[in-house]
Amino acid sequence: MPEMIAGARAYIESPPVTPLGGGVLAAARVIPTSGHELMGAQFLSDACAELSEWTEWCDVTPTGTKLFDGSYGLVEGDPFVVYAGTDCVSETVAEARTRAVNRLDLLEGRSVDAAVQALAETTAIDLGGPFPVSQAIGVAEAFMATVYGGVPTLLIPRRLVACACGYSLRVNLDGTLTTCQGSHVANVTTPITTPVTGDAETIYITGQITLLQGPVTAISVPTQPLSAGTFAPARALAERVYVPLLDCVVAKVEASCS
Repeated sequence: MPEMIAGARAYIESPPVTPLGGGVLAAARVIPTSGHELMGAQFLSDACAELSEWTEWCDVTPTGTKLFDGSYGLVEGDPFVVYAGTDCVSETVAEARTRAVNRLDLLEGRSVDAAVQALAETTAIDLGGPFPVSQAIGVAEAFMATVYGGVPTLLIPRRLVACACGYSLRVNLDGTLTTCQGSHVANVTTPITTPVTGDAETIYITGQITLLQGPVTAISVPTQPLSAGTFAPARALAERVYVPLLDCVVAKVEASCS
């Protein structure tokens, strides 16, 4: 076997990498836009409304009264930005800009997952647990059926999905995940500390998730002079604005594989 001479390696172009699928981007209704709504958006949802039952239909003199709901299901969302920034240490500004765009393309799903889960946590109703993952999914779906009229969306951490696939989840032909009751599933990325201990994590459930998605913006700047004869390196940035809209209500339940 011939020995490799130090420093004799040839540089080749980076082989293309398939972006990791799944996550919130695969389960949400993504609406590309470039308008003012990227500063924040809101809409009125009828999926949170209450209905009542009338049991005196045939009574000539009913004693009850019908109820009329004057409230509105206002859904609001504020923007967040996912971005990738690079220093141009040993490459041209154009090359660094391309790398920033590539990094955004590969990693934005992870950042979107983190931002949507953080938003869900701020208003989530605690349903308890920990339960075995299949039972936790049932608890979450049963609760949402009492407060939401549409198909809900579950945010399930990736390490619980492998367990849930044996009981409660199914993979569709397009690669998306749903529960056996038809709920949308986002297999979300969550922080992992090593060594891994325990397997309890939080599952969130909400109504339909809508993501207003801005265009990718890529910029670069040359080397900038600082004080005392020093210089800031040339830099490149790629970023995208999202506005998340979680329909009606959010709940959470602790779950584990066992």
